[in-house]
Formats: sequence, C-alpha cells, structure tokens
Amino acid sequence: MDSLSDSAREAHRPAGTDAVTPEVWEKSLVSATGWRELRDGKTVNDSAIDYKRFLAEEHHRFYGRPWCVGRTYFDFLLSKGLRTSDNILDFGCGSGRLAVWLVPFLDAGRYTGVDHHWEAIYAFAQYEVPLHGLAIKRPRIVLDGSLNVSALSQPFDVILDCFVSFHLPKVDRRKLYSEFSASLGPDGRILLPHQPTLDGKVLAELGLRITSDHEVVSDFLAGHLPEKKSKDHWHIIARL
Repeated sequence: MDSLSDSAREAHRPAGTDAVTPEVWEKSLVSATGWRELRDGKTVNDSAIDYKRFLAEEHHRFYGRPWCVGRTYFDFLLSKGLRTSDNILDFGCGSGRLAVWLVPFLDAGRYTGVDHHWEAIYAFAQYEVPLHGLAIKRPRIVLDGSLNVSALSQPFDVILDCFVSFHLPKVDRRKLYSEFSASLGPDGRILLPHQPTLDGKVLAELGLRITSDHEVVSDFLAGHLPEKKSKDHWHIIARL
C-alpha cells in the first residue's frame, strides 16, 4: 500500500481508537493556526502518506534517541507506583514509544496520548496500535497543538511531560503547566525526565511543587551511548 485515501484510512482505523481521520481531526483540539503548522503542508485528503515508511519504522527514529528508551521510561513509572487504574496523559506521545508498553499495562480507556506532529500520531494510530493489539484497551490518541489540556475534560492521575515544555517558549511553559495543574487529580503527579522548565516560585503560583528527583540510567543504552544519552534526570511534581 503506497498511499491512503480517505476511505482507506477509515478502513484501516483500529476499532475503539480515536485514530487520525478527518472526523477525529475536526473533533480534536487543533486550532486553525495549528492545521498549517502541524500537517506540514499536507491536506486531509492528501494521498502522500506512504505506508512503506511505517513498515520501515521511520517513526522510530523521530526522537534523536533509540526507541527502547520507551521501555526505560515505563520501568521507571512502574517503580514509582504506577497503577493499572491510573488515568494517564502522555503529553508529547509521539508515535507511541512509551505507549506500546504503557497501554497494555493500563485498564481500558485509561490512556490519552497527545502530540502536535500529525505524521507521528498517524504512525501511532495506524501502525503501532494494530501491531501491538492495543485497540482493545481503547487508547485515546489526539492531534493537538493548542496546549489546551483542560479541554480533554478529565482529571489525570499521571501527566507525562517528556521534553515537551523543554522546547517551548517561557510564556507557553507557564500556560502548559497551568493547564496541567487544572487537569491534575487530587493526588495526581506530573513526571518529566529532565529538569523542570519553570522555577519553584512559578510552580508554587500554579499550586505545584517538586516532590522528588531521580537519576535513571537505561540498562539498554549504558555503555553503548554517551552518558548524557543514556541517563535521564526525572522530576516528580505534585500539588502543594
């Protein structure tokens, strides 16, 4: 299959998944500005999607670090008490590097993944979900560039910020964490594998505080890549 028409996209949509289709795009949180930015010039009925790129797993190389980092992230979450009943927001989910481990562990309907890169999201929904049999867990996969997290309309027990805020301007970092704070359940936590991008004073203004930090070395990467590529410095943020 070299390309996907609208009808083919619908035919290949995993049942029970908010996969990337024109209908889901219209229901998602993407702003008018975001359409041009996120779709990289492509249109809804564009036939330029080459399924062979998914088969070659090019989306596994979107990140600058190996795909196996997702397993290291998942193991860390387990070590910090992740529960099958937790509602998870994987903000910046990409093409599912962490989700392929996380979704099978969680109860059905507990995973929400959001990303602004439509090709990554499409690869997640149309390749990784069927490949790993994830549709039965009803993952919610959303194309979004607005940072409007509270529009997802549910409290989350765990919110993951995997280098999303790291790449945002300061004003957008504050907006994002304000949205995180509004969307966090009473005992919820925000976890990020890097230094917080807001200082303690600003976090306090948003009703948040850093509760702990942890250096984690990937068993899969240690000794094979430079230390800065094989180690993450996780921080956990909770309500005041």
